[in-house]
Amino acid sequence: MTSTPPLDLDAIQARADAATPGPWGVYQYGGDSLIEIAADLEDTGTGYSARRTIARFDEEPLDNDPGHREWTAEEDWAQVQADAAYIAAMPPEVTKALVAEVRRLRAELAAVTTLCNEQEMAARLFEFPTPEWITAVRRAIETAAEETHVVADDSDDPEHVDDCPGCETAETPLDIHDTIWLQQRPCGCIVAGVVAVVPGEWKLATAEQAHAHFNPTPWDLARAADAQLTVVPVTGRQYREQYQARWRCDQHATPAVLPPSGA
Repeated sequence: MTSTPPLDLDAIQARADAATPGPWGVYQYGGDSLIEIAADLEDTGTGYSARRTIARFDEEPLDNDPGHREWTAEEDWAQVQADAAYIAAMPPEVTKALVAEVRRLRAELAAVTTLCNEQEMAARLFEFPTPEWITAVRRAIETAAEETHVVADDSDDPEHVDDCPGCETAETPLDIHDTIWLQQRPCGCIVAGVVAVVPGEWKLATAEQAHAHFNPTPWDLARAADAQLTVVPVTGRQYREQYQARWRCDQHATPAVLPPSGA
């Protein structure tokens, strides 16, 4: 089974911008053997007028779907009508509105994710448990993603391997708004961590920027070099599932937390 391809909102927006503006309508003619979709369609009383024809359908479309082999002519024509009605209901204005709504929801989700990561990291640095409300919010987000089974281009689980074992996998870049930078010892113990984005404060898009954030002074840089500390990015989910319980080890019972810049 192949997963739904990621949504390329910029490409969708570009296609909508290039298409003929709506509204679009559907009308049948030729003894109900032809269907046309047209912009600004209007019933004149003696026929129809339109600004521009968008598409035309005939009663015998190419159809190699094995499930349609036994269809009657009436069933085939009903499918033509349904396809035409669907296309006419999706003029560029509708597509643009949907793209705008997806962008709005993604921005809100990114803000919520960032807030959860910030609060969890703050609790972790002071050795407090993760607040219950953060767990509840993340569970609600993950449940919604599993129920809709839509793979967004900024999803932290684009492969859907958790709920869809048969989906094909594909590597995607980390979403900077759902990234946590970890500073680690060679053994893998976490020395410090910071969320990549804090609105109005910082945006750490690269490992170099995160390294500078962890080590703001020459003394910090020298100490990090001596300890062979490295910086790695993980998603919020990876942190919770793989790293949250692994800050300490037998060799380093008390991690040396390096303060963020400006502290």
